[in-house]
Amino acid sequence: MFHSNDPLQLSHSYVPPEYLSPLIRVTGLFNESGPFALFLMIYSWFLFAEGKSHKGLQRLVLAVILLGGSKIRILYVLCFMLVSVFRGFSVVLLGSLGGLFTYAVFHYRDFLDLVFFGRAGSIYKRFDETIGTVSSGTGISALSFDYATKSSGAVSLDFFSIILGNFGYIYLVAAVLFFAFTTLKLKVDLSKKSLFVTVILLGFISNGSILIPQYTILFIFVFYVNSVGILGKK
Repeated sequence: MFHSNDPLQLSHSYVPPEYLSPLIRVTGLFNESGPFALFLMIYSWFLFAEGKSHKGLQRLVLAVILLGGSKIRILYVLCFMLVSVFRGFSVVLLGSLGGLFTYAVFHYRDFLDLVFFGRAGSIYKRFDETIGTVSSGTGISALSFDYATKSSGAVSLDFFSIILGNFGYIYLVAAVLFFAFTTLKLKVDLSKKSLFVTVILLGFISNGSILIPQYTILFIFVFYVNSVGILGKK
């Protein structure tokens, strides 16, 4: 499926936007390209974590990620290349890359517009929503179940805005600790853990609701990795 499976975007008058002429956004069986890219990123991590020879399949998955039209695709493929080449040292490189990217979002948006072919607006929106939600801390409860977004009149899609706006600080801390504990308990080496964290963070930026099926698939893979004990396999 190409561009979107959203009924609101399937009218005859709707023209699918090109992210890089003549290519358009690919959605797979999901409603938009972002969720499809997240699913492929999760599968790509699983192939990498398995430690077996899946080079052909891995390259195919990476190629589809690049052609998918989601902005996070470029960041993931870059991080994957760093992890593949530098292994354990990639933790330092990924941390530095994340810091530089965050700094660029706030100070060098013109440069990011070039990197993302002039379509980095949704990335800015996610960061602005997160900052806006955190900065309005006086209006956020410690723990609540209001199910109402608090992002300046728009529907927030990033993880922090969804959790803070609907459930409060305590729930956010509990969720972050859960993902941190899951990462620490992964029975894989440091490079595979660092790529796992990359998938989680990119997913939080673009698809913040942890109720979507992609995160269920991710934890099925985590359960399999830990159960089989992939760490010692080549």
